[in-house]
Amino acid sequence: MGELSVREYIQIATSDVDDVINEWGFTEFSDAKLSTLSMGLRQQVSAASVLASNPSVLIADEPAGSLSTPEALEMYRRMVSYCRNHSISLLLVTHDSHSEGFADRIVRISDGRIGEEWTPGSDEESVIDQHGWLRLPRQLKAQVPSTAQIMRTNNDVVLSGMTFEPDVSKDFSSSRENSNKLSNYVIQTLGGQREISIGRGSLSAITGGTGSGKTTALRALWSSIQAQADDSEPALRAVLFEQDVAQELSAYELGANEKIIAKLGIQDLAHRRLKTLSGGQRQKSLLAVALSTECDLLMIDDPLRALDEESRELVIDILGDITDRALIVATSDANLIARAANITNLDD
Repeated sequence: MGELSVREYIQIATSDVDDVINEWGFTEFSDAKLSTLSMGLRQQVSAASVLASNPSVLIADEPAGSLSTPEALEMYRRMVSYCRNHSISLLLVTHDSHSEGFADRIVRISDGRIGEEWTPGSDEESVIDQHGWLRLPRQLKAQVPSTAQIMRTNNDVVLSGMTFEPDVSKDFSSSRENSNKLSNYVIQTLGGQREISIGRGSLSAITGGTGSGKTTALRALWSSIQAQADDSEPALRAVLFEQDVAQELSAYELGANEKIIAKLGIQDLAHRRLKTLSGGQRQKSLLAVALSTECDLLMIDDPLRALDEESRELVIDILGDITDRALIVATSDANLIARAANITNLDD
């Protein structure tokens, strides 16, 4: 499909191509090949095409996964509005909590089982299945493994004796102030020249809306570092970690170390081939490989893709606590951006 233009791709679904292009604002790149578009723009084109085909049931898997929060909200609004107006049943599969406000019913799945369900504005209800499995609300943050005593009193069930993770609030300002500056680099982006500061022990973020060129900027920075390396001085060891790695290998075989694997909680998955893992499990494995790479500067494109809310919080903490190198990420995630010492917004 990548060799088709936007117009040709939409034409597969409907003859009203111009109407779809105008409605979604695709006019400027209607003749561009899909393979040349950013991931976010491709997602929008895909959503527009699928909706234009007028299905009876639409199952959408992470339709806004590569979009910024405002763009994701607009995507959900468009999809839900279209489906309501055309009597289409929509099943949205996503890790994005921003989508919840658009739903009639919300179901949370944890480790392959339904954990909670609710409707917007109502309290979450934990689901107990026929085998007696009960998922504790994740905000409790119980230590695992743990044990508990269970007692029934009339219509109530009381759990006691459990241990919980300490609720520690972190001060991020000190780590930002004490980061060791490595260098400044000037790169050419779609919006003109940008200066990016790199500091050891600091997290920097490149952000912007769909099509702003976050991935391109990351690659341009890596190329700039290679070009400016001076033979008379030790070169900055920069690694741009690409997501497209050998799916036939496991995290261990790709070089992930035990410490990082344990931090990410994937000890049971690290020996499995990446192709056998779910999207979130594969992303954690790839991050384990990236974070195990020895370098002065590590660059990662969209490190939170395919992760659920709990895993995102874990990964953000891990990335924010790195002190032995400089770290630059391309991301639209507001919580990850809030942890960054330096922010380059390509929309500004």
